[in-house]
Amino acid sequence: MKAAAKHTCRIISLFLSFAAVCCCMLTVRPVNSAGEQNISLREYADRIAYLVNSARAEAGVEPLLVVPYLNECAEIRSQECAEVFSHTRPNGDRGIYIVDDEVILHSAVAENIACGNSTPDATFAQWKNSSPHWAAILNPDYNYIGVGVYYNPDSEYNWYWTQLFIKADGAVENAYSPSEYTIVPKCSGDLTGDGRVDCFDYIIMKREFVNRFRGLNALQQESADVMADGTLNISDLVIMRGYILGKFKHVPMTLSDLINNR
Repeated sequence: MKAAAKHTCRIISLFLSFAAVCCCMLTVRPVNSAGEQNISLREYADRIAYLVNSARAEAGVEPLLVVPYLNECAEIRSQECAEVFSHTRPNGDRGIYIVDDEVILHSAVAENIACGNSTPDATFAQWKNSSPHWAAILNPDYNYIGVGVYYNPDSEYNWYWTQLFIKADGAVENAYSPSEYTIVPKCSGDLTGDGRVDCFDYIIMKREFVNRFRGLNALQQESADVMADGTLNISDLVIMRGYILGKFKHVPMTLSDLINNR
């Protein structure tokens, strides 16, 4: 019986692999829509802000609040750094001048830029290993932050990151505290955090399969493991697609469930 069960598991595994490869050849391609890319980049940016506040907490410094306007400014600066990697803007102005005093009244601004690394943690380590950048991150005078990330595969360094710190002279509207994870799945397969498993989750799953799942946070990676086997691979993509199409009754769908047709 055990031998037969192992043989059955092997057959199912081979079947899933074959079906997955076919699925991949027919339908999996990089997803480049601006909306989907912006979701991932904003998640990356918020992760940076979270790491900043974690470091400040360890140093006994007050946390920073994230300001959407500063995020927009930082995103522009990251795009400009893809053209010229410098604290000077393409028009010749200093990078910190992008923050308009008429939008947020402030008395101090600092800018950290980085390039090359494709993850928030690796980029944060770059800044941590640089004394001037680390000093800005831990500076107790600043009370607000904005973070922007830009990816351009045709540029010299591909990935560009910007932090903007300010000392505002008063409270800033719409400021928020960064959390460790922007997207928190509510069930297996829910990669968008909306409590459902649908085509939007499948689109993200396809994109992340191409990117080796590097764009998912830890909770999303756990949710994406719809085979509940502790790994992320093409089989999870096949199972999610089957569930959305009604071929499977539930997720997660384990090998045992497949063997017993449950």
